[in-house]
Parts: sequence; C-alpha cells; structure tokens
Amino acid sequence: MPLRDSDLESDSDSDSDFNSDSLSSDSSEEVSEEDDDSKPSQFLLFMGRPLLRFCFARTPSAIGTALNFLTTVWDFSRPHTLIGSAISLVCLYLYAVPPSLWMSFPFLKSLLECAIPSLLMNLYITGLNQLTDIEIDKINKPYLPLASGVLSYSHALLIVLGSLFAALQLTSLVSYPLKMTVVGSAIFGTMYSLPPFRLKRFPL
Repeated sequence: MPLRDSDLESDSDSDSDFNSDSLSSDSSEEVSEEDDDSKPSQFLLFMGRPLLRFCFARTPSAIGTALNFLTTVWDFSRPHTLIGSAISLVCLYLYAVPPSLWMSFPFLKSLLECAIPSLLMNLYITGLNQLTDIEIDKINKPYLPLASGVLSYSHALLIVLGSLFAALQLTSLVSYPLKMTVVGSAIFGTMYSLPPFRLKRFPL
C-alpha cells in the first residue's frame, strides 16, 4: 500500500518528538548532574560570603578601636612629660658622645636601651599619680582620660603595672648606673603618690 505524504509527515513528526524528548531528558540529566556537582561550591560560596563580609566589616572597626585605645594611652601618659624626658635623654647622649659616633650602631643601640625603660618608668609614675587623684582631677583636670571616664580604672591599673614590670625587666640588660636610676625613679615615684608617704602633699 503506497504511503501518503501525510503519513511521512506524521512519522517525521514523531521522530522529531522522540529526539526532542530524548534530548530534553539527556539535558535535564546533565543539568541535574551539574546541579549536584555545583552544590558544594554553592555551599562554600553561601558560607564564605558572610565570613568575608564579617572580616571586612570587623577589620576597620578593630583598627579604629586599636587607634582609639593608643590615643587614650598617649593622653594618659601625659605627653609633655614623655616628650621632655625623651629630649633630655637625647641631649645627654649627644653631649657625652663624640659627634663622630652619633650615627653609629652602638650609639643608637645604647640610646634605645636607655630610652625605652626610662620612658616606661615615666608612664608608670604619671599613671600612678592619676590613679590616686581621680576625684581631684575631675575638678582640676576633667579632660584627662581617667577623670573623664574615657579610660577605666582597671585598664589604667594594667597599663601602670605593665609599664613598671616592663621597665624593670628591661633594666636587667643595661649597665648598673642606669639600672639604679630606673629603680630609684620607681621608688620615688611610688612614694610621691601612695600613702603613707604621699610626698605630693608637701610642695617644694
């Protein structure tokens, strides 16, 4: 029986439908396989974005907090006393050492070995003075970190004790005269602020 054109067209349509169905099923399987393969990467991306967002959000605030704390410590140290002590140390060294050795490594090393414990001891003395005069400073010097409440008493105490400990530890590496100078400064600075001596009561 001869085939008609309509029959041929229906056969071709059925073949094309079959091919399209098979292709769509294959492609859907491939997509599902790709989806399965991409699940770990999507999970890592989902978990990584909040982590990166947290890190980038926290870093500026952490740096800002650290800078604010360092600024508070700088104000707490009474900068004019630190700067004056540092200038005095440098001038004494320049006066005692020949100019030909001013930029030598031994000169700079000796200067640092003297300056660091001395400035730490300066911070101990001025900090201890503020710890014992908070109520007075609230009236006379309300801009100071302790008096204004910017720096807590516990943090100030840690700074003072840490400075004392570090200064005494560093003097174990230096010469005997410098060691006695730093230790003597610690004794007189303590007597100046703490009872029963509290030498600040007797102005010269």
